[in-house]
Amino acid sequence: MRIFFVFVMIFLPMTGLAQSDSLQTRPIKRKLKELKEEWLNWDTLRVSGGVSTRFNYNAGSTSNGRSPYFWQVNVNANVAYKGFSMPFTATFSRQQLNYTHPFQLPFNRLGMSPKWKKYGLTLHMGYRSLSLSEFTATGMTFLGGGIEFDKKGIPWKALVFHGRYAKAFDGDTTKYVSPDMPLYERWGTGAKIGYQQENRSYVFSVFRASDDERSLDPETEKKLRAKPQENLAASIEFEETLFGDVRLSGIYTFSAFTRDKHSQELGRNKYSYLNNMGSIFVPRESSEFKSAMSVQLSFPNRIVDTELQYRRVQPGFRSMGAPMLVDDIEDISLELSRSFGPKVSASVMGGIKRDNLDDNKEEETKDLIASFNLSYVPLEALSFSISGSNYTNTLEKKIFSQRDYERDIDSLNFFQVSNDLNATVTYTMGKHIRKSFNINASYQEAKDNLKSQTIFYSLNLSNQWQFVESGWGITLSANGTRNEAPDSEQLIVCPMISVSNQFFNKSLKVTWSSLWQETFQNSDALNQFFQNRITAGYKLKKNHQLNMQLAYFVSKQFEQKNKENPVPASKNSGLKTGLTYRYRF
Repeated sequence: MRIFFVFVMIFLPMTGLAQSDSLQTRPIKRKLKELKEEWLNWDTLRVSGGVSTRFNYNAGSTSNGRSPYFWQVNVNANVAYKGFSMPFTATFSRQQLNYTHPFQLPFNRLGMSPKWKKYGLTLHMGYRSLSLSEFTATGMTFLGGGIEFDKKGIPWKALVFHGRYAKAFDGDTTKYVSPDMPLYERWGTGAKIGYQQENRSYVFSVFRASDDERSLDPETEKKLRAKPQENLAASIEFEETLFGDVRLSGIYTFSAFTRDKHSQELGRNKYSYLNNMGSIFVPRESSEFKSAMSVQLSFPNRIVDTELQYRRVQPGFRSMGAPMLVDDIEDISLELSRSFGPKVSASVMGGIKRDNLDDNKEEETKDLIASFNLSYVPLEALSFSISGSNYTNTLEKKIFSQRDYERDIDSLNFFQVSNDLNATVTYTMGKHIRKSFNINASYQEAKDNLKSQTIFYSLNLSNQWQFVESGWGITLSANGTRNEAPDSEQLIVCPMISVSNQFFNKSLKVTWSSLWQETFQNSDALNQFFQNRITAGYKLKKNHQLNMQLAYFVSKQFEQKNKENPVPASKNSGLKTGLTYRYRF
């Protein structure tokens, strides 16, 4: 009996505790069951995208040793499920993965950017192109990964990525085309954080890139005189609504660029804040510290919309993430625009640009630019537009040698004035037979203080007929250009005809076109070009699209009996074919 009493006293509370735990876990189990049913509901799964393949064959044309065959496969897909999406892209082509070109990137690329909309997260993987700012990183392709946060309703935005921007040079000097191309394996890291509201936004970004000096063998490094480089660039951007619709925006960027990582480090008495960055950036004797900035002020109103912009890039400013950026430049521009009702709109723009900001070049260039644009739509079927610009370029010598002083100083300066004027008229009419007429004319003139003058004329006429019921379409066009220089005159004429029609309930469209072009030099025939082309596009339901093209051309070069540079007569003909298939799902 005592044993039974002890048994009851021990296990009875445990039974109550078990029942209490069961009651407490029921909501959790119920929630897990709901989540399971929700996430296993495959009706919300959506897969979309497309696949396209392209094949080309060129025979008879001057291929410069390249194969006449080319093929390429592009794949893009997106998987969406419960607010989560995963875009995927891939490109495969005839070029091999080890193909080398100025930025050492392969033609075959894979990449995806899965996105979780609920949390505002995006994951970047593979070959991606991400941008930070105008002066730090401008969307160069890299192989790597990153994560981005951008959730609706939250003003804070962020982006972090890391990857390889260039492969090491393979040593084949026949592919070495530019001294500025990356020779070492180059890796880069970028980060951006921003705060954005309706009337203001602030963004801070930083980009670091460095060459791996171990990626290039010593023999190639010595032969090409290569030097590993390093770069650290940081920028801050802002956009603020001052009052009404007046907006002020700008960006300031500081860049520390090392041209040779093998050069000696600088002491701690210089650039102390950079010396404390550890391996992020090490100041050296070959390091340069430059800045770039841009400010824009816009204030629209009922009378005229005004936009003022100022831009300055310090001489020597460089960023590995923006290799095409031009340094040593300062410009300011003003643009005014206004709409006079729905039929008339006009705009004018003027600006000035100069270089030699440090005043240490032998020559200084100044550009003065002015332009205007006017459009008029008196009828729904009739429109006119005219635009023009004036460009004045001045090259002024700033540093003179003793030999220069012995000459006329005015003859050492150079200026050139360029003017151009363009006019376009478009007229459409008809219901059962739609007719469209277009004429475009342009005039350009360039002259300088050396009594040199060049005039360029261009005229393009186009007339189209579209027969709505039968589906037939006819286009007749002709364009001509004339270039007058002090020692020569050149005339190019090119008429063209195009005929198209649709068959099988508009699922098949076939177009035939033919053009003939002849060039005259000083009234003598210089060359001729003739081409016949047939294209066909077939659409099956909504998912399949098949396109085909076949073109035959003949090119003739007439004999030039110029004593200084004679050119023998020649003839070349060829066949171009192409086949493209697209599938959308």
